[in-house]
Amino acid sequence: MATVSSRICAMFHRLASAQRISFGSTRRPCENLGKYVLRSQSTHVVAQSKEERRIAEKIQSKLNVSKIEVEDISGGCGSMFRIFVAAADFEGKRTIQQHRIINDILQDEVKDMHGLTLHTTSS
Repeated sequence: MATVSSRICAMFHRLASAQRISFGSTRRPCENLGKYVLRSQSTHVVAQSKEERRIAEKIQSKLNVSKIEVEDISGGCGSMFRIFVAAADFEGKRTIQQHRIINDILQDEVKDMHGLTLHTTSS
């Protein structure tokens, strides 16, 4: 049986799809999630949920990242993410090349997502 929050999340996505509405930065915080800031070797990682941390750690393991922020913008159900990555590996690459690198790293996760917003820069 689906929980109330998962049913609300499913209704949210059906409404967004039917109306072609972008909810942008609208976010319903989950009561059971704490904010975690992980620091390792001058890398700044901001992630809240277990899924956000897993995505951040996967990107961090493949790139020389100076800052990474992963935010679940689906209201906690894990189907839409906003990701910011600053990495030395992006130096000299165009934005489309930077985004392809992230998409290649997250190819398994992207298959299950409804939406992904990427912001990348060289550090």
